[in-house]
Amino acid sequence: MIQEESAKSRSTVTKEAMDKMPATANAIDKLKYTAGLNVSSNDSTGLSGIDYIMRGMSNDQIGLSVDGIPMNDSGSYNVYANQLGDAENLEQIFVTQGSSEMNGPHIGSSGGNIGLVMKRPAKEFGGFIKQTLGSSNLSKSLIRLETGLHDGFSSWLSYSYSYSDKWRGKGATRSNKLEWNGLYEDDNGNNLLVKYNKQDMNNYNTLSKSTFLNQGRYVDYPTTPEYNSRGQLSRYYKINRNLFESLNLTFTQKLQLRDNLSLTLQPYYCWGNGGSFSGQSAYTLSSTTNYKSGSYDLSNLSSNTYYRPSWTETWRPGITNTLKLDLNDQHSLDIGYWFERVRQRQTQPYIGIKADGNPIDLSGKPNGSHLVKDANGKVIQGRNQFTVTPVHKFWLQDTWFVSPDWTLTGGLAWQHVKRDGYDLGSLSSVEAKKARTYKEFLPSFSASYKINPENQVFYSLTRNMRMPPN
Repeated sequence: MIQEESAKSRSTVTKEAMDKMPATANAIDKLKYTAGLNVSSNDSTGLSGIDYIMRGMSNDQIGLSVDGIPMNDSGSYNVYANQLGDAENLEQIFVTQGSSEMNGPHIGSSGGNIGLVMKRPAKEFGGFIKQTLGSSNLSKSLIRLETGLHDGFSSWLSYSYSYSDKWRGKGATRSNKLEWNGLYEDDNGNNLLVKYNKQDMNNYNTLSKSTFLNQGRYVDYPTTPEYNSRGQLSRYYKINRNLFESLNLTFTQKLQLRDNLSLTLQPYYCWGNGGSFSGQSAYTLSSTTNYKSGSYDLSNLSSNTYYRPSWTETWRPGITNTLKLDLNDQHSLDIGYWFERVRQRQTQPYIGIKADGNPIDLSGKPNGSHLVKDANGKVIQGRNQFTVTPVHKFWLQDTWFVSPDWTLTGGLAWQHVKRDGYDLGSLSSVEAKKARTYKEFLPSFSASYKINPENQVFYSLTRNMRMPPN
């Protein structure tokens, strides 16, 4: 436990504390002992679904970033903790309960934020190997190599592979993670982070209370195919799969312009492509299917059951710029600008199912040869949406060190977010375009007083802002 000095509710989990927790836990699992947080997960692998609540706010109301990269889904604000990388490569995790940081890159944060800080490269050459084994055929292998410091440059490269059978039901979870951190230290400083994740897992079924009480906690998707009255596949664990691939890049450049003036530039790029922890199911289509939009000609289809994944692809470039000016010994001024432009495509294609219950292909990538098309050659979609979200945020914050014991901080941010939504036509909707703009001033003020070296009291008032989801 470290001593917090900011004038707000804040907790930090150190690497020393994280190393004492379960070996396969992800970054969110590591927060389960943090004040104000309740964390739950489907299993102990750190790969399957995870949920958390902070002071009554759900995870889609809490901003999350990794070294300044926003990690919440740009459309729903959900957090997928398996994409956060290996917890072994983290130096610390900090949590602000209640009020978000003014410079946080978030548009959906109404209940505080969580920040992950990556481990800095070591100055000596070396390496780290970790092997974890457990029940349900659990295995996690991780290796990290350190280059050491050479002419101001140091880096590490990490790779891990995780595998586990599901603890209830049939199926498994698999994940490959590759991470690289390069740091060049001169009078200014440059840091490049790369995080890549690829996973394939069988989802867990969500149980109702009555099912849990009457059939037990080990009930899951059926291990043999179940068919409806027309002989069509309706439920089977092999069609509840979740494939996902993601890549995150960030480059931080710090420029010391004068003794009292510094500029930090942080461009980033995030890409994600894959399914979800729910939404993968079997659906029946035929030439007589009753649908609302009239977007397709289904005359070429015979009655059949198809695998329909809920597929999302996201492209997310952005940049954060911060100018820090020390006016004098008492006043420090922060001026910042954050911009990003997110594009997100959300589809639900139909894919044939083989006789053994396996889909012909698990990927829902657009325009694949395995996707079911109508009589006109048009890919049939249960959902077909494209959203563009440009974001602008400016802020100005003054920190006044009134005395060694008293500190006052005041700031004002202006945030402008636009949602450009395009419905490209699906079984249930016709083509349409909708646009909404949201803009607000977000003031903040805090005052703190150090009673003694061990205790401080503070007052904090912050206005947060959360955009409606896609």
